[in-house]
Amino acid sequence: MWHGGAALAHIEERGQRWVRAIRLREPTPIRRCPMPYRVDVGVCEDLPENLDEIFYFPGLPAEIASLESEGAKLEWLQKACVADLLKREAKQLDETAERLKAEQLKGTPARPLGGEDVDHYENWRQAVEKLLCKKWPNLSTALKGLAMANNEQQKRRVLAAYVADYRTIFEQPPDVKTEDMAKLATDPYYIGLMNKAMNGGGAPVKTVLWQLAIGWLAKDYYRMNEAQLEVAFNNDWDYRRSEYKGNTLAKYAREKIGLCFALKRGRPEKPNALPPS
Repeated sequence: MWHGGAALAHIEERGQRWVRAIRLREPTPIRRCPMPYRVDVGVCEDLPENLDEIFYFPGLPAEIASLESEGAKLEWLQKACVADLLKREAKQLDETAERLKAEQLKGTPARPLGGEDVDHYENWRQAVEKLLCKKWPNLSTALKGLAMANNEQQKRRVLAAYVADYRTIFEQPPDVKTEDMAKLATDPYYIGLMNKAMNGGGAPVKTVLWQLAIGWLAKDYYRMNEAQLEVAFNNDWDYRRSEYKGNTLAKYAREKIGLCFALKRGRPEKPNALPPS
């Protein structure tokens, strides 16, 4: 999850990245320009299916081209050129991620909020996790199974669950590799999930609940009374004025999502007593 939003992700570790430079016997023509040098970049085993990127070069800098050893030229392409580029790109991505994270934290505190009895940040995190599991029920169950048994059968179940939940939520299948779909087509587990998905009633979590959860800390809904929440929510999400009533939104937050307000129920608002946003 991130401040102001939420996501469910499954990341599969692929292995070490490799870089290999090649002098082609027959240069590859690209836009009528012959490319005698190629650098392949892949992950995990050095196999064709693990190839991620290909770089072509029409020539080398004069100081490198003058080297007698072809191996030295390829080593320069591999290490000083492409590998260095990839390293700088990764560093730039990390720096961008840190900058975006810092910007997000300005609007939504990353540390616990609240008084003595409520940690509003932890309350929000737990509530959104439950929403995610409700929206992606089969996928969340399959991922728990993968944590206990990381094998090919369970990985296939994770994919089957993702496809089925995606179909339920978006009413159309996701883009999946042809070879992966071929394996799922005869899987009884997948067929059962898809039968349920085809007969499902659309997204299992209403949009209004997501909007409440996303804005809970980022937009300070947790510090508002019902009247303030009604105005802010309808304005923030481009609804008609009073389309969602404040008491309805407060009920959704408490009963359907499990979120806690900073302002105690049945007590007049005391702005100075509320935790800082």
